[in-house]
Amino acid sequence: MQEPKQWNALGTNIAELKAKVKNSRTELRQLRQRLKELEASRDLWKRKYKTLQSSELRSVKQNSGRITKAQGYQYSVQTIQMSVYLYLVLGCGYRGIVKILLYIQLEFGVLGVLPSKSIIAVWVQKLGYYKYTHPVCELGKSYGLIIDECMVIGQQRLVLILGVAAQKEQPTALNYEQVSVLSIAVRSSWKAEDIRAEIEKVTEKMGSKPVYIISDGNSNLRKGIGDSGCIRIADVSHQIALIVEKHYRNHGKFISWQQAIAQAKFQGIMREVAYLLPPKQRVIARFMNLEPSIVWSKKIITCFETFSAKEQDFFRPIKQHQGLIEELQAVFQMSQQVIDLLKIKGLSYENIEQCKDVLKKHHLRVDGKIITAIEEYLQTEKLKLPNADTVWNCCSNCLESLFAKFKQKLPANPLHGITKQVLALPLRTNKGLKFDIKTALEEVSMADLDQWGKAVLADKQVLRRKNTLRI
Repeated sequence: MQEPKQWNALGTNIAELKAKVKNSRTELRQLRQRLKELEASRDLWKRKYKTLQSSELRSVKQNSGRITKAQGYQYSVQTIQMSVYLYLVLGCGYRGIVKILLYIQLEFGVLGVLPSKSIIAVWVQKLGYYKYTHPVCELGKSYGLIIDECMVIGQQRLVLILGVAAQKEQPTALNYEQVSVLSIAVRSSWKAEDIRAEIEKVTEKMGSKPVYIISDGNSNLRKGIGDSGCIRIADVSHQIALIVEKHYRNHGKFISWQQAIAQAKFQGIMREVAYLLPPKQRVIARFMNLEPSIVWSKKIITCFETFSAKEQDFFRPIKQHQGLIEELQAVFQMSQQVIDLLKIKGLSYENIEQCKDVLKKHHLRVDGKIITAIEEYLQTEKLKLPNADTVWNCCSNCLESLFAKFKQKLPANPLHGITKQVLALPLRTNKGLKFDIKTALEEVSMADLDQWGKAVLADKQVLRRKNTLRI
């Protein structure tokens, strides 16, 4: 009775082994097919690699890579240029640039020795210094200036002067490619005579006086420009913001609306209505950035009926200012149309008349005092134009955005790294790095940077701290 059972068990084992053999053969066929595909792919890439190695483009790149190292530098000009562009264009920090270069090296292996963050910072300083001291002026004899000042460190204030072609030819707002950094100066305080002296230095540097100078309403700037004998063009954005501010800053309903927004911002934190809180309001130059608050208030009023009872009680003070908000919206729509027209097309007889037509279209929605004040401003600027064919720039937003980038790049401890941040400003203007980088690196030394920093950015407290804490 045991023999039949053993034969049955043996038959079962044989069937299982046959099934395994069949599966193994199928798997083996698949692997062989996959191996053929991989071999074909390998051969294809080998042929492409040989073709690339023998191509003229590859040989040109290899030859150019051998001759584009600056004297005394172990890094290629391409690596230096890539690092500086990552800093300027993409806004990467120096440590982030090193990480990006490391990834490129690991993936492609084309960079060789990688620079440190300190070396990249030196490259930025040297190239910025070279471009600032060797300006390629494409402005022509007829040029204008844009001037403004900004807090840098402690009581030190940076005054930046940009040069721009006087006659506006491109129907676009000013960008970095159309301006050049002509002067960088730092003082603890700027008086009118100091502003006049800087303008005279730029005049001597350029060989002729500027046709006009664009600035905001700062009293020292206005007096310094006047003492220099130059025509001052009021920045259109600041001037119209001042007109609107003068009309509303003591307006009872406006003050009440601002208080309601501030109260909603303060009381709504960590509550159910936190997702509807208003945008942050600027403390300085608030009227140049008031539109986000107007848009937010308008949306709150529009959606008010869809809110819950608690949300309606919370935002009721905003809804109570519905009339004022609609009035402000009309004012800012009109103002923005005038600003955009002059900023893009320029200051001219024709464009001023177009601005007056815009004002007429809004005379039923906007207070007549605001319209009259803007018309007076336009007429004042029109009298400064020599003839009907003249089109001048009248906006300093390009300089303002340069300052914004400068502030974003300031180090956590402002007592360190100011020089390399300031010297990055010339690199952002006038077509960036479109100059001989190899020559710039070879001509500029660390002694030049130290001397320039002490002469231009001298700060007694910074120097005292550096010398006292030196170990």
